[in-house]
Amino acid sequence: MRDGLSPERLIELRLTAAGLGGLFPLLREAQGAVLAGRFRLVRLLAAGRQSFIFAALDVAAGGEVVVKQVAFDYRKPAGYDAALVGRLRAGLAREFAALRACGNAAFPQPIALLTGPAVVPAARGNLALAEGETFLVQEKIDGATLRDLVWRGWRGLGRAELEAAGRRLSRDFWSFWEQVRSAGWLYTDVSPTNLLVERDGGRLRVVDAGSVIPAAGRVVVLGYTPAFATPNLLANFAAGTPVPGTAAVVLPLLAKVLHLALTREEPVNGALPDLGGAALAAYSSACREALASLLDLDAHPERLPEAEAHLSAWAGGADVVPYPPV
Repeated sequence: MRDGLSPERLIELRLTAAGLGGLFPLLREAQGAVLAGRFRLVRLLAAGRQSFIFAALDVAAGGEVVVKQVAFDYRKPAGYDAALVGRLRAGLAREFAALRACGNAAFPQPIALLTGPAVVPAARGNLALAEGETFLVQEKIDGATLRDLVWRGWRGLGRAELEAAGRRLSRDFWSFWEQVRSAGWLYTDVSPTNLLVERDGGRLRVVDAGSVIPAAGRVVVLGYTPAFATPNLLANFAAGTPVPGTAAVVLPLLAKVLHLALTREEPVNGALPDLGGAALAAYSSACREALASLLDLDAHPERLPEAEAHLSAWAGGADVVPYPPV
């Protein structure tokens, strides 16, 4: 059934399931708007709790780009005052700065940070939302998210092929994360919608640099996806307790993503997956040991060396193989 649905229809269904069905037509009305006389919005790509994301045509240079703006509750626009809107929009400015500072090839290339009138009609009834909207323009990656690959592109793969893809994903993400850390930054929002595989070349790409923070920083209120958060991470966020964006925090999130990719079992907010289920039993013992060791870091971050050894034993020693076709 999923294979017969257009990307826009999937977005509409997801918004409806979340009780936000009225948002979809409002976002579609933004199509056709032109930013800075150069970027014309052509279609909706995603609508999350943090951002509305559009594909746009670069009428000056040609080709498509991605345009992000801050998300807001269209049902209660009056609840957004100037201070709140300013803080939210500052996040996009930080993301633009982080993309430029990191210079990592896995991230989309930042193109421009623009301000202008709101393009989503629901914003126009609130002065704070209506004016000075911030738009982050970046490279559009021609590929598929890991979530779409799990549910569509890789649906017919056997266990051996899926495990090979999981090993490749682990190695590519860990290499990316170490490179970002070496550049003085930390990336924390590990989710299957933020990891993409390019259509040509099969490279892993990583989007949503809004969670990138300086390596000396600690994440407080941003930078995680609830479904892929672990128990202690979610509890700390709920309490407003700062948490480090270190490997011991990030690797359990990667383990939850891998578990979804291997089993197609949707995760539960702030819970660890069941590694004893039948869906995981068909995979190698090294795979199961690696996932268990990574998830254990949520309660025992001091066991990071052991977890890295298990991850390396499973993913690091395998021959490099291409991802299955996108």
